[in-house]
Amino acid sequence: MNKKGFTLIELLVTIIILGLILGVAAPMLMRYYIQAKDKTYNTYVETLYNGARMYLEKNSMDKPSAKSSIVVTAKTLKDGGFIDDLKDATKRGVDCNYEESKVEIINNTENGVIRDNDDFTYKVTLVCPKKTITDKIMDK
Repeated sequence: MNKKGFTLIELLVTIIILGLILGVAAPMLMRYYIQAKDKTYNTYVETLYNGARMYLEKNSMDKPSAKSSIVVTAKTLKDGGFIDDLKDATKRGVDCNYEESKVEIINNTENGVIRDNDDFTYKVTLVCPKKTITDKIMDK
């Protein structure tokens, strides 16, 4: 008699092996997924920082005086063409909050004489629906 197909033992062994592989792979994939989201948010922080630096270069009259600061919102940077859209990494199609996301630009000079953008400290705040990064210091 020629039987075609799998025995119950063969099927159980296959299911157990697949279960073990999934048990090992799932946590690793989840870790990579979380790392990718965090990298996206950190990239947004760098985008705000770079946008603020470009904003200062173009709007030199807005530079803060000695030992003072100004705040530039992500909306101002986006409307001025200094940054692109900031989409939340976990909610598809949802933007980060452009009103609350901001960069505080602090003038570190004692006498107010500004040589270049390296005389400033940038405190970046990113507000997205699933993640908030506050007062991340970006200097030079």
